[in-house]
Amino acid sequence: MHTVKKSLHILISCAILTSACAFSSCASEGNGLQYTLLADGKSYAVSGVETFLGTHLYREEVVIPSSYKNLPVTRIDDNAFVRNTRMTSLTIPNSIVYIGDHAFSGCSALTTITLPDSVGGIGSWVFEDCSSLTNVTLSKSVISIGYDPFENCNSLTNIEVDENNPAYMSIDGNLYTKDGTRLIQYSVGKTQTGFTIPESVTQVDSSAFTGAFNLTTLSIPGALYEESKLSWFYSRENLTSVIIGEGATSIDERDFFACINLQTLRIPSSVAFINRDAFTDCTQLTDITVMANNAQYQSIDGNLYDKEGRTLIQYAVGKAQIEFVIPDTVVYIGNKAFMGAKNLQSVTIPKSVTDIYHHAFDGCVNLTSVSYQGTESEWLNIQIDPSGNEALEKATKHYEGVK
Repeated sequence: MHTVKKSLHILISCAILTSACAFSSCASEGNGLQYTLLADGKSYAVSGVETFLGTHLYREEVVIPSSYKNLPVTRIDDNAFVRNTRMTSLTIPNSIVYIGDHAFSGCSALTTITLPDSVGGIGSWVFEDCSSLTNVTLSKSVISIGYDPFENCNSLTNIEVDENNPAYMSIDGNLYTKDGTRLIQYSVGKTQTGFTIPESVTQVDSSAFTGAFNLTTLSIPGALYEESKLSWFYSRENLTSVIIGEGATSIDERDFFACINLQTLRIPSSVAFINRDAFTDCTQLTDITVMANNAQYQSIDGNLYDKEGRTLIQYAVGKAQIEFVIPDTVVYIGNKAFMGAKNLQSVTIPKSVTDIYHHAFDGCVNLTSVSYQGTESEWLNIQIDPSGNEALEKATKHYEGVK
C-alpha cells in the first residue's frame, strides 16, 4: 500500500511539473511548436503550436528553430499559426524555404515580419487579417507570392523588397512585380490621402486597396482604367477625386457606382464614349473636367456636354448653387442629367430645347421654379418623358418669350 501511494505521489508530481513547464514555456527541442516530417524524410515543417489538454499554448515571442530532431526545418505549413492572437514577434530561421497558405492569418498582434534569404515562396492569404502588421521585408530570394497575401492588413505602412529580387520590387513602400505592370499591394495603413498609380501598371490585385480608408484622391493610368475600371477599388465610397489618364476610351455604366462622395472627376482626351448612367448616385459631384482636345465631349463650368454643346449629359449635382441657366446651344437634356440635384431651386431652360429625357430631374426635391425662354405654346411642344420628371412638371413655370 505504501509503495502504491509513493508511486501515485511521483506520478502526480510529474504531472504538475509537466503542466508547470508547459504553461511557463520551458525550453524544449521543439520550441513549443508542432512539426510534421516531410515526404522526403529529410526535413520537417512547422505545423502548429504545442497543446496541453486540448488547448494551444500560444506565446508572445515565437522563435522557429532551424532544425528539429537533427533534421532541418524547411517549411511553415498551411494554417500553422492561424488566429494566434498572442504572438507579437516572430523569428524565422534561414532554413525555411516556403510558407504555406494562411500560415499567419488572424495573427492580429503581429507587427513586423522579416523573411530571411532562404524563403523562396509564400502562399496565398499568408498574412490575411494581421491587423497590427505595419512593416514587411522581403528578401531577394522570394520569387513566388500567392493570392492576396496582405488582405485586411489595415495597419500596413511599408513593404520593403531587396533591390536584387528578380521577381518583385517596392516603390514608396508598395509592392509590385519587377516589371512594374502589376500592383500587388498598396500599403493601406498610410495616412496619405492621394495616390498616383504608376503609368506602367496594367493590373491591380483584387485586395490591393482593401482597407485604404485614408485614400480619397486617385490618379489612374489610362491603360489600367481601360482594362478594369475601378473593379479593384473596394473603398470607392471614400473617393472624392479621380483622375483618369490618357488612353482610356470609355466610361461605362456603373463605373462610378458607390462613389457616393466623389466630388471631382477629370476625363482625358482619349475618352470617346460615356454611358449616360455612368454617374448615377454620385450626389456629391461638383466638377467634371474634360481635357480640351477631347473630340466627343466638353465641360462647361464643371458640367458635362457633348462636343457641340447640343446635349447636356450631366449636371454636377453636388453643386451648392440654387440656380442654373442651361446654355442656349442645348437641344437635349439627357436622362438623369439633374438627378439628385437637391440644392437646385430654379432652372432656366432655353427655347432651343426640344427633348427632356427620362429621370432628367428625378430627385430635384427643392426645384420650385422653371424659367422658359420661349412661349407657353412652345413649352408644350417640348417632348418631356413622364418618367422621373415630376419635379419639373410641378415647378412653377415662367414664360419669357413674346406671345
